[in-house]
Amino acid sequence: MRSIALITLLLSILSLSRGDLVNTKVKRTIDLATQLARHEISLTAENSAGSAPAQHYTLILQNKYLSSHLCFLSVKDEQGNSLSYDESEDVANNSTQYKIKLATPLEAGKTTNLKISAVYSHVLIPYPTHISQAERQLVRYFDNIYFFSPYTTNSQKTTVKLASTSVEKFTPQKPSKHSGDTITYGNYEDVKPYTHAEMMIHYENNFPFLTYTKVIKAMEISHWGGFAVEQHLDFRHAGAVLSGQFSRWDFQRNPGASPAAIHVINEVLPREVEEVYYRDDIGNISTSTFAAGPTGNSLVFQITPRFPLFGGWKNNFYTGYNLPLHKYLSHSGDHFVLKINFASDLGNFYIEDYTLKVILPEGATNARVEIPFKGYEETHGRHYTYLDTTGRYAVILRLRDVVAEHNIPIQIHYQYSTTSMLHEPLLVTVGFLAFFMVIMFGVRCNLSLRPPVDKSKVQQKQREILAAVSAASKKLETNFTTITGLGESSVDSASYKRGKPTTTQELLTQISHQVDSAVQVGETFAEELKDFYQAQQDKFNVQSELHELLFEAKTAGKNKKAKFDSDKKELENRLKLAVQAAQKYTTEWLSS
Repeated sequence: MRSIALITLLLSILSLSRGDLVNTKVKRTIDLATQLARHEISLTAENSAGSAPAQHYTLILQNKYLSSHLCFLSVKDEQGNSLSYDESEDVANNSTQYKIKLATPLEAGKTTNLKISAVYSHVLIPYPTHISQAERQLVRYFDNIYFFSPYTTNSQKTTVKLASTSVEKFTPQKPSKHSGDTITYGNYEDVKPYTHAEMMIHYENNFPFLTYTKVIKAMEISHWGGFAVEQHLDFRHAGAVLSGQFSRWDFQRNPGASPAAIHVINEVLPREVEEVYYRDDIGNISTSTFAAGPTGNSLVFQITPRFPLFGGWKNNFYTGYNLPLHKYLSHSGDHFVLKINFASDLGNFYIEDYTLKVILPEGATNARVEIPFKGYEETHGRHYTYLDTTGRYAVILRLRDVVAEHNIPIQIHYQYSTTSMLHEPLLVTVGFLAFFMVIMFGVRCNLSLRPPVDKSKVQQKQREILAAVSAASKKLETNFTTITGLGESSVDSASYKRGKPTTTQELLTQISHQVDSAVQVGETFAEELKDFYQAQQDKFNVQSELHELLFEAKTAGKNKKAKFDSDKKELENRLKLAVQAAQKYTTEWLSS
């Protein structure tokens, strides 16, 4: 008896909190024109007379059809306010229960209007699963003909919008009607709670079944005016798998003969976008163009991949562009607010795994994100790039099962001191200053492995070399004067042929040895000494050529006298120049 009383009490409490609700009218629209199923449900709920105020409305999705494929769920009241909900499992009915909290308790005898929007993925099943290049794609959709609810429904109607007028088969349930690309079920009156009747629609749907398996979008903010965006996209055709070989000839001849293939990938970008680029693994994608967007403030970036995408095929590429920062960033003092869209506008897209990485400028702190939906993962970290020291603050948001309804504005708040903008210019200035300081130090630093040179010993060695060279130079001059004074009479004398040239060569050899010794006491000193030696050597060589000419002229005879006179004059001029050069080095170098 006590157990029965306790159960009765619990049921009474539950009834008081929930109230006795009735769906007086339900209008359900199911859009199957794309690769996703979109449900728009407008209903009017009434709290029965005499019941306690109702705090919640319970929505149930059957696991057999929809709940495991849910991507997006939104509930709004008649004023357009979003209502929160709690999710739980309803094991008894093999379904998922969403307990929606009403904005105000629904009094007895009163009604409220709710608008429920839901998006489901992978509920359109290709059938057949494999098709040829030229075949059209057929899909099947399963659902409940009735609005599945824990409440009695007085009146309900379901309208299903298809992608084409070609319907292979659908479940008839009186009253129901097929007209063009629309199938209508209802009105159905006085439908009991948890009523179920399976709906199956088999129809043609050649909409691009483009599934992005992974998208990583990075936004890098610079307060110097830069707002760079880059996103990497991995995608596949999730429709019926291509059966047999792909014929490029047939496709080029008649692209329209492959209705299920994906020819072009579109992305809507802001009109102020700049420096758009796009790449795949081996370079530039072959064809792209811009077209007018759906609004005056947008453009459609149309990318044609290297090859069309058929069922089961995969591809990947990445795109990037720049935006003017002032259109997306506002601030009050050191408090900044970045307003951006959560996802990219890729049309009626579906992303299995989406990551948004917002990289704030170095020095930003206390980042906070405002997103009007739940289910995402948020992490904060650091991102390092050029001219960074402590790293840039990065906000990373990740969400699975992303659809177009998630592409709504979000806000990122953060603190940033305007003086932090001087960080990078100062870093560059200090870097250049340090570089030049290192160069200045390097050119003044002796990196030689030799022991330090004693300057006094070097100077003493130089004086010794100069003394030896000076003595040899004086002897050379004396020897030169003697040989020159002999003139033509000396050309056959043993004094000239054996003594004087030999003595001159010996003196030059002595100076050459001093040049070799001079390298050890200074490169500049050795170079100057080498020039002096070369001048003396040139003078000796010309003098030798002149005396050889005189000797040949004396023994050759009078018939060649004219030629020898000409050569003699030329050699005498050369000797004069060599003597002047040697005298210059002797005066300017040995005297110093």
